[in-house]
Amino acid sequence: MPLTHFLQQLFHHSRVTVEAEGDIALDDPQLWALLEQHDLAWRQQLPRDLPPLDQTSALFGAMAIYRSAQVLVFRDTPVAGLQQSLHGPELAGAREQFSVDLCLRFLPDLVRLARARSHDDPLVRCLLDLGSCWPLSSVGIAGVELNELGKTRVTALAENPGVWQLYLDRVLQTGDESRLADPRVRLAARRAVGAFPQLAGKLSKSLEEPKEVPAA
Repeated sequence: MPLTHFLQQLFHHSRVTVEAEGDIALDDPQLWALLEQHDLAWRQQLPRDLPPLDQTSALFGAMAIYRSAQVLVFRDTPVAGLQQSLHGPELAGAREQFSVDLCLRFLPDLVRLARARSHDDPLVRCLLDLGSCWPLSSVGIAGVELNELGKTRVTALAENPGVWQLYLDRVLQTGDESRLADPRVRLAARRAVGAFPQLAGKLSKSLEEPKEVPAA
């Protein structure tokens, strides 16, 4: 199956091939087995106490990254069709967002490749819109502004300590200052670095406590 083959390549060496057409069978047992297998391996590099994988959400993430790659490779594929296929679940808690991220964490790489072709490419705008809805997977992508749904989902990330830590780690690692506009994220990032502001890298200045100005 094209999607299963694509994911095998993506997970193992990130050099992928896509097909212009072909039916995608989301009920393929090999597809779900592959996602579960990679989930187990991926968790070894992540914080502890993460939620179990949600099948529907993980499959959506896989489809989103595959369909986006199709449009990137086959330039005659209309972006409008991609936009219609990227409507994921409206309600997404920490578990669902973590499950989507299993594949959608490659979104920054996809945006980079699309921008290399043209910053004005409609695909770039489509991918940025996708990122604005999925805060965990879009950390570090320049030009992403979380929409109201995305901001609500940041709140949901805190439902699980492991997922929240993963989100904070990415904000600090990428130096994504835009995410510090959320007071909860800023406070949590400050607490994470504690007395070692150098751990914040590019964000060290942004995380400094405001200094009080003596009254005249």
